[in-house]
Amino acid sequence: MAASSVDNKFALVAEGGLQVLIDLALSQDEGVRGYAIEGISELLTIKSIQNEFVEIGGVSTLMFTLHSSDQHIVKESLMAICQLCQENEDVMINVLGENGMDDLCHVINTCKLDCVRLVAGIFLDVSFSDTLRVELLNNRKHVVVFERMIKSKDVVTQQLSLQTLEMLALSNPTHVTKHPSITNALISCIMSTSDVQVKTIAAKLLVYFAEDDETIGEVIKDEGNLREVLLILVTKPGQHYAVGCRQDHTRHGRQ
Repeated sequence: MAASSVDNKFALVAEGGLQVLIDLALSQDEGVRGYAIEGISELLTIKSIQNEFVEIGGVSTLMFTLHSSDQHIVKESLMAICQLCQENEDVMINVLGENGMDDLCHVINTCKLDCVRLVAGIFLDVSFSDTLRVELLNNRKHVVVFERMIKSKDVVTQQLSLQTLEMLALSNPTHVTKHPSITNALISCIMSTSDVQVKTIAAKLLVYFAEDDETIGEVIKDEGNLREVLLILVTKPGQHYAVGCRQDHTRHGRQ
C-alpha cells in the first residue's frame, strides 16, 4: 500500500476499505492484524482520512492493539497514533479516553525501546494541550511511569519525558511538585547521565521543587546532589528546550 497513489487510497476508503482494515485489526490472527495496522498507518498519512478514521471509532481499535504481544503491531499502532495526535486536540481526547493513559503506560512497562520512545513523544504532544496535560500525572501509576522514563538509559526517552514535565511545570508548577517522588528520579538522572540537555532540564525541574515549601527538603537533603544541580544551572543559564522539539519523536521511534 505504501506505493499506492493518493487517488487509490481515497478509492479504497470510498469502497469501505478503512472499516474493513479496522475490523481486520481486531483479528485473532496476529499476521492479519499486523497487515491491517500497516494499511491503516499508511492511509492515515492523509489528513482527511484521519478525520474519517476518528469518526468511525478507529482510535479505540488502535488503543486495543497496544496490548498485542507482537512488538511490530504495537509499533505500527503507535506510529498511527502519533500521526493522529500531531496538533489535534480532539484526537488526543479520543486517544486518552477512559483508559488511554493506562494503555500507553502498558507500552512503557512491557515493550521495547522504539515503542517507549514513541509513547514518550505522544506524552509530549499531550503536554501542549491546556486541557489535557493534567491527565499525564493524574494518578500514582502514571507518575511511576514518568519516573521510569526519566531514569531510562536511553537519552531520547529521557529528553522527551523531561520536556513533557517541563511543559507541565511551565503551565502550573504544582502539576509536577505535588509528586515529590519525582525528585529522586531527577537527581538520579542528573548524576548518571552525561547528556547536557537531560542534565539541564532535570536541574531546572528540581528548582520548581526547591521553590515549594513542602518539597524543598527532597532537593537539599543531599549536599553533593545540590552542588551538582547548582553547577549545572550556573554553567547553562537560561536555556529552554521544551518548545520546538515536539516533532522529533516519530523520527526517533523509527530508529
